[in-house]
Amino acid sequence: MIDEFSQREVFARALSQDYASLLRSARQLSAYVREDMLRDDPDAAMHALGMLDLRLAGMDRFVNDLIRYCRAGQREVVPEQFSISELAEIVFRRQNAHPEAKLVLSVTQDQIVADVSTMRSVLDELFGTALKHHPNSSALELTFESSAAVGAGVIIAVSDNGDGVPDGMLQQITQPFIKLSTSGKSSGLGLSIVARELESMDAQLQFRKRSKGLSAVIVLPPHMSATRDTRRPAIEKLDRSDSPQLRIV
Repeated sequence: MIDEFSQREVFARALSQDYASLLRSARQLSAYVREDMLRDDPDAAMHALGMLDLRLAGMDRFVNDLIRYCRAGQREVVPEQFSISELAEIVFRRQNAHPEAKLVLSVTQDQIVADVSTMRSVLDELFGTALKHHPNSSALELTFESSAAVGAGVIIAVSDNGDGVPDGMLQQITQPFIKLSTSGKSSGLGLSIVARELESMDAQLQFRKRSKGLSAVIVLPPHMSATRDTRRPAIEKLDRSDSPQLRIV
């Protein structure tokens, strides 16, 4: 008998395939409108096409998330040593952050042994979720902390100064499409994907309420902690001059 989790996976796979088919049809319709309607009423056609393109982009993101959700935790991980603070800075610089948004780095355990692609995806989602749900992105302050914990490997915390989540929701945050704040914005599938990706590396994702905001805590097992002696080269070139919208303090 198929358990509930397997049924959800089958449903997600089928839905993503059907949605992808609808997306292709919508794009074909868009091309047709551009070719024919523009001759009769160019202004109205361009406005309609702009709205259609926005909806198509949303559909595209949704399909990609569904595919990521189905594949999360199934890819073979390739552990290698790298600087987690360096990766965090690179990922945050690529977020669509307000010019006044800040990232505060507090790192005592910088070197970890993990799958770089998985950790990049995890941090990208955690940073993006904080930006999405913060009521005033110009006042957003994220604190990234990485430290060694006795018997627990490495603890990585991404904390924000937003509105946090309603009482009693900490255990539900990683469920698909949970509303994380009174704004009505849904978490989508992102945090569900993060939890599954971390599980594939024997790591855990926890959430803790703060006096102001929320902390997403990644608990890495002991074997993922590394010394500073054998640091591998930088993950990629980090040019602080090309991202004026970001301040690292």
